[in-house]
Amino acid sequence: MGTKHQRFRIDRDFMRALRGTGDYQAYQCDELRGFGVKVTPAGSASYTYRWTKPDGTQGRKTIGYYPAMNPGDARNAAKRESEIIDHKGDTLTVAAVRKVKRTELTRTVRGVPTLRRYLEDTYRAESRTVCKTADHGDANAQIILQSFPDFLDLPLDQLTAAPLKEWCSAQISAGLARSTTNKKLTALRGLLTFAVDAEILAAHPMRTVKMLQEPSGKVRYLTRDEADRLYKAMVARENDIRAARERTNEHRRRRRLPVLPDLAQAEFVDPLRPAVLASIMTGLRKGELFNLRWTDIDLVHRIVTVRDEHAKSGKHGIFRSMPRSMTCSLRGSP
Repeated sequence: MGTKHQRFRIDRDFMRALRGTGDYQAYQCDELRGFGVKVTPAGSASYTYRWTKPDGTQGRKTIGYYPAMNPGDARNAAKRESEIIDHKGDTLTVAAVRKVKRTELTRTVRGVPTLRRYLEDTYRAESRTVCKTADHGDANAQIILQSFPDFLDLPLDQLTAAPLKEWCSAQISAGLARSTTNKKLTALRGLLTFAVDAEILAAHPMRTVKMLQEPSGKVRYLTRDEADRLYKAMVARENDIRAARERTNEHRRRRRLPVLPDLAQAEFVDPLRPAVLASIMTGLRKGELFNLRWTDIDLVHRIVTVRDEHAKSGKHGIFRSMPRSMTCSLRGSP
C-alpha cells in the first residue's frame, strides 16, 4: 500500500498491475494532487478524488471504476472536480469562481427550471422546514403563485431586476399598498435565495430590487371613553350569560333535573373578557395571546413571557408586565 507521501504514475500499466492483497490499498497520483486509486481487499479498483474542505475536514469522492473508466478519463474527471469543489484556503474570489462553475455545470446537466416548476417540485417542500411553521411556508408559495402569474413559466435565469421593478410600479399604480407589495416581493426573494443556495442561479436576480419605502403609520390606542364602553359591553355580555344560566337552572329544578354550576359568583364566565383585558393591559398580539400557556405567566413577578416561536420576530422572547389587578384576577382563574 502506498504511504501518505508516496505518489505514483497512474496509467494503464499501473492499473493492470494492481492485485487484491486482503487489505485496502490507496495510491496517490504524482501528476494531479488529490487524484488517486483505491483497491478493495478483493482487488476491485476505483478512482477517487480527495480534498480538504473549508471547515478542515477531509472529503473524498469516487470518480469511477476500473476497467469501465480508463486512467486518462478518470484524471480529467478528477481535474474537473478540483475546479468546482471548495477547498480550504480558497480566497473569496476563487470561491466565487468555483460557485459559478458549479452553477453552470448544474444548469447543463439538469437544465434551469421555470419558476412554477421549481416552486412546486422543490421550494414548497423545502420552505416548510425552514420557515417558522409549515403553514407559513405554504402561504409564501401561494403568494408567489397568485402574485406573479406572468413570471411562472419563465426559467429562473430569465427573471431579471428590470421586469420585477416594472411589476412593483404596476402594483403601486393599481393602488396596492406598499406594505402588501413588499410582502409579495419578500416571498419571491426567499424562493430565489433558495435557488442561489442550491447553485441553480449564479447570482440573485433581486439583488438590485429594493424594498419600497413604507409610511411610518400611526399607532392607534383606545381612548378612555372607548375602553370604558368596551368594558361595559363585556360585563353586560357576561351578565346575560349568568342570567341565561339561572333561567336554565330554574327550568331544570322544576323538572327535578340536576342543575348546572352556578355562575353568579364566578370571576369570568365568558373567555372573551379575560382575553380582551389581557391584550389591553399587556399589548399582546392575537397570535401571542392565543398561544400562551400557564407556564408563560409569572404571577409573583407579574410577567408574561412570549416564547420565541410565537414572537413576531421569531428570534427572541418578549417579556410583558401585568398590572396588579390582572394578576389578582388570574390567581382566581381555573
